[in-house]
Amino acid sequence: MVDSHIHVNVDKKVCPNNFFFGVDDIIAEMDKNGIEKAVVMLNPAINTILCKNNEYHRVRIDLGDNNNVIIRCANCNALIYEGVNPYLEQNKLLLDQTKKYIERLYPIVFLLPLQKLLDQEVDYYEHNFDGQFYGYKIHPSFSCQSIDNLKVNSNKMILFHSGNNDFDSPDKIVKFADNYKSNVVIAHFAKFDFEVFEQINQRDNIFIDTSPISIMFNAIKETPEKLFCGERLDYIESAQKLMPEIIKYVNPNKIIYGSDAPVSSMSLEKAIYEQTELPMVLKKQISCENIFKAMGR
Repeated sequence: MVDSHIHVNVDKKVCPNNFFFGVDDIIAEMDKNGIEKAVVMLNPAINTILCKNNEYHRVRIDLGDNNNVIIRCANCNALIYEGVNPYLEQNKLLLDQTKKYIERLYPIVFLLPLQKLLDQEVDYYEHNFDGQFYGYKIHPSFSCQSIDNLKVNSNKMILFHSGNNDFDSPDKIVKFADNYKSNVVIAHFAKFDFEVFEQINQRDNIFIDTSPISIMFNAIKETPEKLFCGERLDYIESAQKLMPEIIKYVNPNKIIYGSDAPVSSMSLEKAIYEQTELPMVLKKQISCENIFKAMGR
């Protein structure tokens, strides 16, 4: 079984609230839960980029002179940081720390959706760390940047966070994928956007991930206004019944299992998935085969 969506902390000095979920912690959790392999990416919430007035404020990340990254609070406009992209060193730590688990962990690099910076960094990573990582993660709403005109010159998989806002709505990710030469994964069930489900089925290079089943099921019940389905899925009785309903709308060869640990519990998500009634051939496809197809392996 492969967990395709796990966040990792790589540097205790910038870890907020002293919560650290490192590479060794991930391996320990994987061993405890019978997870053979995992796709891992940075937890982007680091102290460097958090508003000092309120760590829950949204931030806006822009590019200044000399390619300096400028981070301001989107709520109070306070200047939080100016300098070299703080994720550059974090990504390098990620690639270094995962080397000892090369047969089990597939790191992907976190990118800021700033076109000029992104062009340089994709070139940097692919020239200097070839063979050490398997794709990219982009979280547009985290930095308050739209992907409307974003272009990436790479043959590697890109995993996008999806939301219901102007920055990373699933339909915008589909438009990006139409002009991208490799595979794209839309996280969080593409926020149950049924129009996007239809578009995904018509395209060879787009997948969705299931991260995390428990939280997405709770959103259907408690905050449907934050999803694109509204109350369309309200009839689903349990998290275990969510996946059989989704495969009515999305081809199962387009669905990838992910827990979103530590946002959700690796053990909880696996238990829900194991209790889901699906043919074993589909379970294997969703929890193992499809992620390797998306990564081009």
